[in-house]
Amino acid sequence: MMKATARTRRPGGPAGPGRAPARRPGPAGGVRYPGTPLRLTRRGRIVVLVLLVLATLGLLWIASRVDAASAAGQEGREGPPGVVVHPGDTLRGIAGAAAPEGDPAAAVDRIMIVNGLSASVIRSGDRLYPPDGPAG
Repeated sequence: MMKATARTRRPGGPAGPGRAPARRPGPAGGVRYPGTPLRLTRRGRIVVLVLLVLATLGLLWIASRVDAASAAGQEGREGPPGVVVHPGDTLRGIAGAAAPEGDPAAAVDRIMIVNGLSASVIRSGDRLYPPDGPAG
């Protein structure tokens, strides 16, 4: 007489509970696990998003520093060199030096337009660009 034995499956699949899934060799000798690709939890997605934002901000900061460094290496703008305002200089005096033959009031107006000044107040250290070339 033959006894029939019933086989029951263990919970957790063929590997059993607490065991790693079976390994199958993948392409180029790598190991491939059966199942779906990597899935992130909500916390994992937030961490990845924060890391991407930080990396983007870091790259933008580096790019701004490189741009500022390259701009600092340039000697002003192209065209006529500007006049640096020293203590005691006035806009009328700079205009008179820029256009000695003409009307100083008209030269002041042109200097204000070229330099985007809304008032005739200038400060020591300012750089002004005369419309007719460098001042004396």
